[in-house]
Amino acid sequence: MKKYKVIVFDMDGTLYDLEDVISMNYQMQCDFLVIKQKISQKGAASLLNSNGIYPEIREDSKSCTEFFEQLGYDKAEWNSFREEHFDENFISREKFAVNSVLEEFTKNYILILLTSNSKKNVYKILAHLDISVTNFREIICSDSNKIDMEFNKKKAFQYILDNYKVQPNEILSIGDRFMTDIQPLLMIGGSGILIKKPGSLTKLHNDLLHNCLNSCQYYKFFETQKKS
Repeated sequence: MKKYKVIVFDMDGTLYDLEDVISMNYQMQCDFLVIKQKISQKGAASLLNSNGIYPEIREDSKSCTEFFEQLGYDKAEWNSFREEHFDENFISREKFAVNSVLEEFTKNYILILLTSNSKKNVYKILAHLDISVTNFREIICSDSNKIDMEFNKKKAFQYILDNYKVQPNEILSIGDRFMTDIQPLLMIGGSGILIKKPGSLTKLHNDLLHNCLNSCQYYKFFETQKKS
């Protein structure tokens, strides 16, 4: 078994199927921009698209929360807006037995949940999916974290390395978007798994236990290349 000590899980699109809420989320993001920028829906969609935020699932999608922070929008205002308009009942609970799989992960690894979503939405989603918060040693989200600065995942990964006293090669990030979930950890020496669907977690867990991580139809494995 490869000696990862900490596994960092993304939430949206990783612990549940993002297809369930992608249209709702994208419309919410457009509506917020229409209000803040005083532009049309078409203008909002164009602005999001030009900054890597799309109305469909893509591996190269970027974080809308980080983009809004870059624009200077108040984080609390955005979180309040999406908490008001997000409906967790759109998420199917029948597709995957995620909690039982996470419990298996906890037997060998420290689990951390890292998401740009808000704390209120995180707890609503986990409760809706019957995922126990006790699976995670720590939950790091946009409005509840110890980063003490604007939210972005690269800073969050560095915090995890420092706080949990692990080396970069001892941490693995699991997510559904390369640009936000995997690349930031690769940049500081870690490894990442880009999953195709939340149902891939069972296969991934088995491969981890047998030290045979390889890109396949269920996931893609990324590892920082050692310099010669």
